[in-house]
Amino acid sequence: MDDAPDDGRSLAGESAVTVRTRRLAPTVAGSGASIAERVDALYLKHHERVYATALHFGGGNHAWAEDVTQDVFFTLLDKLPSLPERGDLGPWLRRVTVNRCISANRRRRIRESPYTRWLLRPMPPVFEPEADLDVSEQLRRVWEALDELPPKQRAVFSLRHLEGESQTSIARILGHSDGYVSKLLRRAELRIRQAIDPGEDRDE
Repeated sequence: MDDAPDDGRSLAGESAVTVRTRRLAPTVAGSGASIAERVDALYLKHHERVYATALHFGGGNHAWAEDVTQDVFFTLLDKLPSLPERGDLGPWLRRVTVNRCISANRRRRIRESPYTRWLLRPMPPVFEPEADLDVSEQLRRVWEALDELPPKQRAVFSLRHLEGESQTSIARILGHSDGYVSKLLRRAELRIRQAIDPGEDRDE
């Protein structure tokens, strides 16, 4: 993403996504026209929800939300040839949006997360070089374990423990039931705990 977000509009009033789709679609697949039409249709159908989700994560920053929205649909343009032509792509777009939103500041939020601090307890009362190195190694394991989680588990864990969302809110954002979110969260937490302590028993 560029540092200076685009306002999302061309001089003719078209979305930047539409303009770029028309330019790039022929290079993505032989049926460039159909790709462009599909992206345009999906943009019209889903961009408001994508934008609203990004606006929520961006703390009301409209320029940032617009930038994220464009990035999500540019990703769609790149991935569309490999996605099914039939079926609702809404859940896929939601996951891409959420993952894009939480990725920027994830390292800082992992370190500051109350859940991570709880996992790494007890912290040394005074600075001890060896203990500090051990904590850094554990944080590295958490980071790697989070990257290795299945996409749904990673999204749920990040929303709950890095973004502070409630399980009900996560279910609404991702379009899952509360029960399914709870199951995904338990599995993700277990894998993160095992990254800290490889001897952690598997309970699922």
